[in-house]
Amino acid sequence: DNCYDDIEVIKTEVNQNTNLLFMIDSGYIVPASHKIFLDKIIYRVNKVSTILPPNTKYIICGTSFPKQVSDIGNDFSDTFKLVEKQIFNNLKDSCGVDLVYADYGTINPIRNDDIIMARGWIPRIDVPTKSDVYYYRVRRPKGTSQYKDTYVEVAKLVRNDDRFPSSIKSNWGISEINRCADGKPSSSSPSFWIAVRMNIHIQQQVNLL
Repeated sequence: DNCYDDIEVIKTEVNQNTNLLFMIDSGYIVPASHKIFLDKIIYRVNKVSTILPPNTKYIICGTSFPKQVSDIGNDFSDTFKLVEKQIFNNLKDSCGVDLVYADYGTINPIRNDDIIMARGWIPRIDVPTKSDVYYYRVRRPKGTSQYKDTYVEVAKLVRNDDRFPSSIKSNWGISEINRCADGKPSSSSPSFWIAVRMNIHIQQQVNLL
């Protein structure tokens, strides 16, 4: 709440005709508590808009993508909503200001640097749709140290899902899933498949915008 004093100071340094962008960063939005986040954002936008010039645009940023999908999803497969989209759509009906959509690209803001995967990881592929993310994940067979064949199996499950966004086939992430499902995965690294998810999500949101 102390930020409002700072905004008053900033206002004195800003020309009233300046095209100002003001970002409200919600960080990680807990899906079950998204109504609380929405109410807080509405309060902040309404309060800040009484201080800043009327031509200010407000960037609303946040993410509901969990640090671990197992925190909110099932072991094999599940779907969860991108609550940040829902919040933004609700804001458009609640705030009389110029709003700009933003998000974290399906990346949780809490870093995982301290996690040591001594026993390996469970191969998983996430696919963002326009408002959801669905995933499949499969454990490696016992006694197998390679991940390649398991990722191929997961990619086939992902691609055979009716929600698979084959309409954006020129997208790099979609191409990588198809390549993997055809038995030629480019990588078995979790970070690679995070990049695939992020790329698909960005394409989906650009198409919407």
